[in-house]
Amino acid sequence: MFLDYKVALDYLYNRLGFKKIRLGLDRIQRLSNFLGNPQHEYHVIHVAGTNGKGSVCAFLTSILSNSGFKVGTYISPHLWSFRERFLINGMPVSEEAIVEALTDMIPLIESMGAEGEETRPSFFEVSTALAFEIFKRQNVNVAVIEVGLGGRLDATNVVRPNVAVITNISYDHMHLLGNTLEEIAREKAGVIKNHVDVVCGETTPEPLSVIRNVVQSRRATLHVLESDFSFSSASMELNNNRFNYVGMDHKLRDVVIKMNGVHQFKNATIALAATEVFLKNVGQTFQEEEVRKGLALASWPGRFEALNYKERKVIFDGAHNVAGMEAFRTTLDIYLPNVDLPCLFGVVDDKDYPAMFERIKDRVRLFVVTKPMTYRSTKSREMYDFIKARFSAVEYREDPVEGLEYVVSQTQPGETILVCGSLYLVGHVRNYVLSGERGLEYDRVT
Repeated sequence: MFLDYKVALDYLYNRLGFKKIRLGLDRIQRLSNFLGNPQHEYHVIHVAGTNGKGSVCAFLTSILSNSGFKVGTYISPHLWSFRERFLINGMPVSEEAIVEALTDMIPLIESMGAEGEETRPSFFEVSTALAFEIFKRQNVNVAVIEVGLGGRLDATNVVRPNVAVITNISYDHMHLLGNTLEEIAREKAGVIKNHVDVVCGETTPEPLSVIRNVVQSRRATLHVLESDFSFSSASMELNNNRFNYVGMDHKLRDVVIKMNGVHQFKNATIALAATEVFLKNVGQTFQEEEVRKGLALASWPGRFEALNYKERKVIFDGAHNVAGMEAFRTTLDIYLPNVDLPCLFGVVDDKDYPAMFERIKDRVRLFVVTKPMTYRSTKSREMYDFIKARFSAVEYREDPVEGLEYVVSQTQPGETILVCGSLYLVGHVRNYVLSGERGLEYDRVT
């Protein structure tokens, strides 16, 4: 038994190795079998896609919990605390719940590691098995499970989903998923199981054709945005946005959400379609009042989120690839038009930072380049040099908190500051703004 939560975190991050990305299902299947396959004890909605997964999970969680379900939600990465990866009706589980479940898993984890490095389960695989087990112990009715990376070989892909969701297909993690949209779509479509309902937000012909072929081969049922369900924008104000939804069986007018951006209308629409399908599959009634309440209450930290700091407004956005930055730029133009803003900007190594920079450079008057708090950030100086050669006002501060304070020193009360480029950066700086604490939870483990 671990003595406490910090010892458990030390085991996860340092013994298992937070840095390892190891695709494949053999290790997670062994872990799940050892636990008695807890992921088969409740309904599952499995959410894949390049962007929007977390927001769709947030909408689904809020809709279903307000409709009377006890909902477990598994997401990654977390912004601040490891507990954020395991939610019950939108709230992080206790430290004790993690410690107790992990303690029971240790014998198999250690025996697998003793067989050799290739059989040792990774940090993400153990985290995924933890989610399955915690949700069983918490007696959830339904689990909303976000894919970590890709789909076909992702550790979450040992579930038997009631509904599979593919939010969209865009370029990200090409070294692992492929260099074309079709290749990436094939990996994402790996979450589609035989005879399941699939809700798809991708409409581009080439990747959608790949998804259709997988659906046909699995004898699944496909529901596609713009063909089977759709949305239209009604009005947009910061934290008060309205849209209309036309679904397979239900139509909702003037739906209110506080999550910002046109892309959040799309994410909410995908969640609504998945809700329609799920409720029909489990024999439950679509209760419009509860569904509307769930949508209105849904929130997702670090996604065009505005917080106050030293009389400034700080906009946090975790956009971390080109498509995400395009959505961020569009959202900026809607809510904050005609003003150039200072930006604290940090990107991890495997992202296309030149293209991300290009998407927002003409909305920025000052770039402060920084280093996100992750081992995957080793090129921040390189990025600074790149931007400095192309932009007149640019500074470098390796420490994100120092970067934020520098931006504050260059602004006046009432002005707006942007923090974007990486969820690791957003999580670190957001926590500092809220609590005054520096670093991330696992930096203080050892």
